[in-house]
Parts: sequence; structure tokens; C-alpha cells
Amino acid sequence: MTKQKKNKALSVWDWSYRPSYYFLRPWKWVKELIVNIKNAHDRMHYGYCCVDWFNFNSWFMTIAPPMLREIADNGYAYPGSEPFETPEKWHDWLRKMADRLEQSTEEWEMDHPELNEYAAEYEKAYKEAERKMGDKDDDPNNYLTTPGKIARRKYLDREEEIMNNRQKLFIDTMTELLEHWWCLWD
Repeated sequence: MTKQKKNKALSVWDWSYRPSYYFLRPWKWVKELIVNIKNAHDRMHYGYCCVDWFNFNSWFMTIAPPMLREIADNGYAYPGSEPFETPEKWHDWLRKMADRLEQSTEEWEMDHPELNEYAAEYEKAYKEAERKMGDKDDDPNNYLTTPGKIARRKYLDREEEIMNNRQKLFIDTMTELLEHWWCLWD
């Protein structure tokens, strides 16, 4: 089994506040402890807990890529038929599917800000608008200059394009996975 870094998104031990908060309010800690124990029990008993099905899409995108890599890195079985005549072809395909699933998440996009080449320009204009706004309780976008509004439009259009590309990548990846769904075992 390969050593993978622990994924905090998969932990049922979720604490809403910092420790000092619980020190002053121990009943809150006990209440959250009970919920965490219930979630741990449900994961052991059913394989999932309410935290997982509240956010099924996020859970799936967190769990599927490491599982595919685990099959690729430690699996022995492979279909043995086209297009996976060799274990190497099978393992490469599994890793490719894992990479593509990860690339279709918002988290991956946030880790790669260079995808939106207009982000820096819009951020600069937004900060300038915030400075002009001062102490007023308003939306800084209302204070953008004309070049700032153009930068914002370019940024938002590019964000929409990136989101559409992510969704297309996900659909294409899932379609390809489904073509070989019954081969995903070891």
C-alpha cells in the first residue's frame, strides 16, 4: 500500500472552533464530540456518514482519484483486452483518469490561478475600488473605473469558460470511466 498524505476532507473529526472556544464552552465540545463519534460509527458501519451524502459530489471527487491511483499503483489485475492488453496500459489509464477527475474540481482550479490570466488585473482594479470606496458599506465593484469594469468582465468571462471546460472534462472522464466500469476491480 502506498503512503498517501492524509486528506482532511475525509476526516469525520470536524471541529468548528479553535480549542480555546471549547475551553470556555465545554458543552459545545461534548455536543460536537457526539456528532463526530456518530459520524465515525456510520462510516464504519455503512461505509459513509451524513457528512458524505450532504456533499456527495465533493466526497466522490475527493475519494475517487486516490482510489484509482491505489488500483494503479498496487493492483495486480487488469482487463487483458483492448485497449488494456498490458498492465502498464491499464495503470497509465487509471492514473490519467485520476488526474482528469482532480482537474475537474474547483480546488484544482484554485491551486492553479494562472488559468485565469485576467485575475491579477481584476484583483488590482478591485483593490483600487476598495481604496476609493473607503469606509462606505457598499460593493467595491460599484467603484470600478472603466478599465476596471473591462478587467472584471474579462475575468468573469474567463471564469465561466474555465468552469465549462471543467464540466466538460468531468463528463468526458466519467463517460470514459463508465465504458470500462466493470473492469475497475482488483
